[in-house]
Amino acid sequence: MHQRAAGFKSAPASIDDFFKQTTIGKSIRKGEEAEQMRIEKLIDIAYVVCKTEKPFTLFPYICKLEIRHGVELGTSYHTEKKCAEFASCVAEVLKEDLMNDLKDTPKYLTIFIDGSTDVSTTERELMYILYIHEGVPTVKFLKLEHLASANASSIVAAIKSVMGHFNLSNHGLVAFVSDGASVNFGRNSGVVTRLRQEYPDLLGIHCMNHRLELAAKDAFKGTSMEEVITMLNSLYALYSRSPKRMGKLEELAKIMKEDLLKPVKANGTRWVHFKSRAVAALIKSYAVIIASLENEVASNEPAAEMAKLKGYLNKLKSVRFVFHLLLLKSLITPLANLSLALQKDITHFNVALTYLTTFYQRINDLLSALRALLEPEDHEDVISTDVDEDGRSLNESDDEPAAKRPALTKDYMVADFQKILHDLMETDSGVSFKDVQLKGQALSASDVDTISTPLITNVKKSVHIRLGKCHEEAQYASLKILDTRAWPTDREALVRFGRPLVQSFIDHFGQLVTQQASNAIVERGFSAMNRVKSDYRNKLATDTLDELMRITLSGPPEHIFDSSSAATCFLNRCSRRPGQAD
Repeated sequence: MHQRAAGFKSAPASIDDFFKQTTIGKSIRKGEEAEQMRIEKLIDIAYVVCKTEKPFTLFPYICKLEIRHGVELGTSYHTEKKCAEFASCVAEVLKEDLMNDLKDTPKYLTIFIDGSTDVSTTERELMYILYIHEGVPTVKFLKLEHLASANASSIVAAIKSVMGHFNLSNHGLVAFVSDGASVNFGRNSGVVTRLRQEYPDLLGIHCMNHRLELAAKDAFKGTSMEEVITMLNSLYALYSRSPKRMGKLEELAKIMKEDLLKPVKANGTRWVHFKSRAVAALIKSYAVIIASLENEVASNEPAAEMAKLKGYLNKLKSVRFVFHLLLLKSLITPLANLSLALQKDITHFNVALTYLTTFYQRINDLLSALRALLEPEDHEDVISTDVDEDGRSLNESDDEPAAKRPALTKDYMVADFQKILHDLMETDSGVSFKDVQLKGQALSASDVDTISTPLITNVKKSVHIRLGKCHEEAQYASLKILDTRAWPTDREALVRFGRPLVQSFIDHFGQLVTQQASNAIVERGFSAMNRVKSDYRNKLATDTLDELMRITLSGPPEHIFDSSSAATCFLNRCSRRPGQAD
């Protein structure tokens, strides 16, 4: 009787039908959709705050501004606390995306790590992972992990914990890339040694960028280049610590109609690259800085300050210092170019070898340019000091075949080097640079040879010692299967032996594409961490910092970010009814 009642027959058969067919169900669904849209808008705002590395305190102000613009944001969830919660939901979605990518990943994985102490004196280990996704090598931020201590056992424990967290425990590590610290590569108890207990074929790779920095330091140690670097840092300190002095320098540049590059600090995470920027800045602004120092010396500065400024001025205007500065530019330019090339997110060893070959060619070009200048009768077809900004001879026509142009004049750096040496050597008139008359005797050919040749040669030697053979283990370790001396001599045994070779070759190429030459991407990660966790935010918890870095490093650009998944995540977490106040 009850089942034949009209009300029973018209009742919704399922929850979904209830929301589709009934008035109250439709009203509830409409309210949920409106709340979803409101939360998505709030998460969009929170995402912009986090992606641009701004503090959570900015979030409420943007909400008020958007409400003023007519955006429906309701009255709840407008606090900085909720901004942090929204960020957590976004980071969770990004982490789930990474875990889904890694779920079906083959066993070829490379871990990049580096450690640092942040502004709160807390030990952090930053980890990236390289894996093959849909046939393409991909590198992603993995985790920021707190360390109880910066020793090998703690680092290994952190790596295993993170791999377990991302369900990677059963996957095979191919390589471990880090700097050359003994805690990582110690023979007896370093991180690599400990990891090899679980991954016997693990390849430990000392980052080529770190090797290059060491090579540059080796090459310049105890030479006149160190004096130039000291002067670069002195000029940076002189102007950066005095806004008044910097203001006068900028005003003087306007009067002289010169483009000013402010003095740059000659130290930094990428040592070679920072040196290159500092050298370029001094050369570009040389005349303005000389004029600025001359004005300072003529003013009523205290005696001690006056003596220091006079010392700077005398050194900067000496022929030998200018020569050393320009020689450093010629040497450090190819070093910086190599450093920048190796700093790409993914740098395979075969690509790194190409960069090294180019670097050696540049150094050989410098030696050839030097020989051409000192022995012009033997190099008439090479030297040309009349060049344009592209390094081409001003005497050649545009339709001249490229193959017939002088090889060295194609490279502006080398042609510029030739011209500089030519101008600074013995001339009838005094020596000048950037229209500044220099002090001291002009350099003789013997002087140039004595200073330049050993330095250029030493740079090449130092790079070869530090980087020349670092690729060999990576490229050839997995090719031991090709050693025919280990193959069976019996024909049937040889057939059986050859069957697993196919998988071995697959393993070999899988390993090659995931073995990387540099962990420079981790250095950029630390730069991001220092921006996110500034001095004013030094109490950020490790988990919150990890979430913010995941947004900064792995999140899409703000204009294409889709907040729907993060909004669903937030609403699933939220136990209160929509619209209820914070």
